[in-house]
Amino acid sequence: MNSQFAWASRGPGKFSCCLWPGLPEQCNFDAAFRRLSAEYPGHVSQTLFTYLCERFHQLPQQGAFSRLVYFMPTTITNNWDNKRICALLMKNANCEAAFPPTFMTVSAALAATVYNPAALFYIKEESATRGAGIEVVTRDMLLYRTLTNTQIVQQAVQDIELFEGRKLVIRFYLLIHRGKAFLHRRGALVVHGKPYERNSTDMQVQVLHDHACDTANPSTKSRVIVMHKLEKAGQWYHAIADRLHEIMPALKPLIDASTHDTYALVGGDALIESTGQAKLLEFNFMPSMFTTLDDYNINVAQPVLRDVLAMVLLGESPVEFDELHQNHRFQFTLPSFVPHGFQSPQPSFVPDALQSPQPSFVPTGCYGHDQHRVAPLQAWQETGSMWQALIAVQ
Repeated sequence: MNSQFAWASRGPGKFSCCLWPGLPEQCNFDAAFRRLSAEYPGHVSQTLFTYLCERFHQLPQQGAFSRLVYFMPTTITNNWDNKRICALLMKNANCEAAFPPTFMTVSAALAATVYNPAALFYIKEESATRGAGIEVVTRDMLLYRTLTNTQIVQQAVQDIELFEGRKLVIRFYLLIHRGKAFLHRRGALVVHGKPYERNSTDMQVQVLHDHACDTANPSTKSRVIVMHKLEKAGQWYHAIADRLHEIMPALKPLIDASTHDTYALVGGDALIESTGQAKLLEFNFMPSMFTTLDDYNINVAQPVLRDVLAMVLLGESPVEFDELHQNHRFQFTLPSFVPHGFQSPQPSFVPDALQSPQPSFVPTGCYGHDQHRVAPLQAWQETGSMWQALIAVQ
């Protein structure tokens, strides 16, 4: 269903937004906006910030706002979100070494590993996320496989950095905005459940998501760990940043397509090889920014979202965002952990009484330094397929 929202906020220190309906991340967006309201009490917002996907939502009208900020359209971002197209873009830009070897056919994968009989492979759906549809196979198993027209083969990186003897994947955050790319210093480790075995095809060893784990055995569940608190955080961050610098030629069309009023928040995944170098795995646009773990929400998701909003809405240059430049390496010392002062996420601030016949499409947010919840719905009506709501501060 396409839905469109329009609402107004009044008074100083206010920020207005429209988020993906029913988004679990709303609580972390709430915290980030509250932080900005406290930091900029005199701010008068003339901008409507949106976090919507045009494939599923109709963007709200600009209305009385002087500026409408929206996520870059999927017609642009899909080129890097799709594993097949992304691999071809990297190859065409001579940047493929930043990723594990990726093949479009079984014969190509077998030919590239003829002297590596112990090689492992992932068969992946080119558009799938969260590990859905992944199969882990040996080279001998691959001999008898036929790919569908939506599958690719990616060679596994087998000699990797471990955390407590288990495979780890680092989630990092990239902001594309105003023709530039910025890497945030905060990230998270997703640590697999079972101890790592180099040649194992066990999904609980190789695939991190809990849907691949034995839910009856808590010891097999993956864990999310805040990265910047760990001793090797600076080393891992630099390794990922170096790889991102390498692929800037392939990212250039994406970066150049961003404007003052458009942005993309990207959650990237990376492994760290035993050599200390990073291997990028994939890019996820509109990544998950919420877990049931308060440590992640408070110390990763909320600070990252706060900095995204500050840069996109206010033109601020947050100290934890580092701009990426082609053929240029930045140098910095990872700062000691300084709490942002964020609090544990609270439930959505949309009152139950305001639920429409399509509850997942209730709009959110007016935020201000003196009013930290969604203001009451003054009037709403259904006109065709469009929900219109006027929200004002009490």
